[in-house]
Amino acid sequence: MKDGLFAVINIGASAFRMQISEFINGEHRLIEYLIKSLPIGKDTFTKGYISLDSVKKSVEILRNFRNKLNEYKVDKYIVISTSGLRDAKNKDFFMDYILINTGFVINILDPYEELFIRFTALMNESKNFQKYEKTGFIFANISSGNVAITINVNKSIVYAEALPFGSLRLNEIFRDIGETEKVTAFRNYVDNMLFEVKKIVKNRNLKHIFFTGSTVNVLNDILKHSNNEFTLSELSELLSNVEHLSNDEIAANYKIRFNEAEILKAVLVTYIKIFKVTGIEKSSFTPTSFPHKLLMYYSKSYKKRNLNKYLQNTLLYYGNKYNFDKNHALKVKENIKKIFNSLKEIHNISNSYLKILELVAVTHDFGYFINPSNHEYHSYHIIRAMHLPGVTESQIELIALIAMMHRYKDIESFKEYLPPNIDLFLLKKLVAMFRIADSLDASHKQKIINIDIKITSDKVQIVAHVKDYIYLEKLSFSKKSQLFENVYGVKIELKEKAIR
Repeated sequence: MKDGLFAVINIGASAFRMQISEFINGEHRLIEYLIKSLPIGKDTFTKGYISLDSVKKSVEILRNFRNKLNEYKVDKYIVISTSGLRDAKNKDFFMDYILINTGFVINILDPYEELFIRFTALMNESKNFQKYEKTGFIFANISSGNVAITINVNKSIVYAEALPFGSLRLNEIFRDIGETEKVTAFRNYVDNMLFEVKKIVKNRNLKHIFFTGSTVNVLNDILKHSNNEFTLSELSELLSNVEHLSNDEIAANYKIRFNEAEILKAVLVTYIKIFKVTGIEKSSFTPTSFPHKLLMYYSKSYKKRNLNKYLQNTLLYYGNKYNFDKNHALKVKENIKKIFNSLKEIHNISNSYLKILELVAVTHDFGYFINPSNHEYHSYHIIRAMHLPGVTESQIELIALIAMMHRYKDIESFKEYLPPNIDLFLLKKLVAMFRIADSLDASHKQKIINIDIKITSDKVQIVAHVKDYIYLEKLSFSKKSQLFENVYGVKIELKEKAIR
């Protein structure tokens, strides 16, 4: 981050928070941190929408935040929201109302973007991260709306899921149950939600858990640890002490806010169940607030060390799981990179989409694992169920669509799969290029060693340097080039040149 002020506003499920910080010579200094309680998540998790009263109160809070930004003359900021708004049926109304009345544009994080930011923070903030990386670990984000868990083995993510039982949501699900029965209900519900986690961790001998999320600070305010660690035994003892107390008694006895007291039992049950399911007795946590993590991430102050390695290892894990043809995948990846970079003057697509196409290259044939017949549809469903570090849900959707369309069918035949907000012309441009890249290794034997691409006034020519007869490649190219010519309005041809 260049020197200057930067701010983050986080619209959470239970409160609105703002952090303003100053950067000088790469060093960070906190200027002001504000928190205003407004549990919009209660509305979302009970009614499905945010009430008009809460919308108006949100405007009041955000206007005060706007005044504070003006006071400090902050012009670099970002507004982020998570599950409290993300899951609301009237989120579009909320965002529009806020924009009109405050000028703030709200960016909604999907659960895996949020998890990725927190994971990046963990890599930067934990002193022992590299130690636990070697043995494998569980990373759990326990927030008001969701519990997001990743299982990390050999610098790859073998499981990632955002489960809908955050502390506030859990409390609202069982709001009509008597206080003496709630803890039992929480236990049964969380146990059921962690069924898949239990299967994944079995026999992996994982040694450590990292916890993060708003609930970390609630527990730390009570336990007052300086070593940034929780143990199963102390959390179990705390639950035993509060299980039969009222929320008022919890707030008074432990000197925490009432809204924190309301969720404490749900929080403790969730932590304890994760400990027990994984068989781990002790955890670490990072005490910095989520707004601080957001600020450091969006100001580009965190180093994204090893994150690309995590992505590549996770892809390899999925590839091996679905028995992919690694050599074919890498050849198509090489081809699409060459095609994309050589045709920039024609396609006018942002470089960020090259990453998307490279991910398609690795994953597009995963569907063979289920059935070679119509494997592209199986690939689509497999990819949509994947979670890759640093890849958003919308990007996963695009990767899955391109993979499904990599064969010969007309794009219009996939209409039922297209999300309503898709940029159809962009999709066609990406699919057209990918079909060419895939066709150049149709035999899966890497007979084309290299390609040269030339653009003239009336055509694109691909010169393939070959080591063998490329009958299948030429046949596939002739079929798959039709979309390219229709989309770009230019002839594309394949010439072969034997390697001597």
